[in-house]
Amino acid sequence: MAVPNDTLQNFPTHFPLPQKEYVLRGEKHHGDFFTDNAAADWVMLKLKTAKSLADDGITAREYGGPDVSVITTTTGHDSWIKNLDDTDERNILRDFQPDAHVPGDHPTYRDQESGRRTRNVMECMEITLYLYDELGHQIAFIPLIKGEETWERQICYDVMDAMVPATVRCTRSSTLDRAPATRRPSSCRTSKR
Repeated sequence: MAVPNDTLQNFPTHFPLPQKEYVLRGEKHHGDFFTDNAAADWVMLKLKTAKSLADDGITAREYGGPDVSVITTTTGHDSWIKNLDDTDERNILRDFQPDAHVPGDHPTYRDQESGRRTRNVMECMEITLYLYDELGHQIAFIPLIKGEETWERQICYDVMDAMVPATVRCTRSSTLDRAPATRRPSSCRTSKR
């Protein structure tokens, strides 16, 4: 595993969640809102929006400026997620260069058959580990916690524990912490979608 770059070495290990955070959609008025609101510490963009910006040659730093951390997320419409493969996701991240990323979303719903839901949780975590292995030295990762059953969510917790130091974890105390160092869980393997 690569040693984190200066950005991650300086990434705080514990800090309060920002007072103001915004999720921007692709519409122009959302971008205008962000541009006009200098109080934002963080901004979250859907990966689809980040792709559009990257296609125009804009990086996260250029978009957010020097004082705003940019997080990207794969969460979104199922139709777009289903057409996104791990290589596309990796390439968008390499081009856009966000500070943090919520990777590998797969549709996981209560009404799904248990086996399908479990496969989706596993696929989400496999993509998370793949992207972490590829880019964990450049980008902090915020794994999704998916699943209806405790044991399904435990798969996600095990992956979070295996992803250090480039992972941040949301805790009940409303802070972000790095996950503790542990070995990779045997229940997940790195693979492509």
